[in-house]
Amino acid sequence: EFEGWVLTKTADGNEGWAPIQCIDFKQGENTGIGRCSYNALELDTDLNEHLSVIKELNSWYLVSKADGSIGWVPTDTVEIIE
Repeated sequence: EFEGWVLTKTADGNEGWAPIQCIDFKQGENTGIGRCSYNALELDTDLNEHLSVIKELNSWYLVSKADGSIGWVPTDTVEIIE
């Protein structure tokens, strides 16, 4: 559904999207091992809200908000200002 992301489910039943770069897939299988820490939290944002971009990955930004919350937003919803 999202290029560069895979829907995952952990052994304890936690389900969410993860970047494909963070998973080492077992050859010929649809299972794998996580190789990086990752938080799948998507943030709600408001029009003209100031966000600080931490990093970009697969057309999403990891951002922090003024209230200290950190999470992901689609890059096409953010206008970068200098």
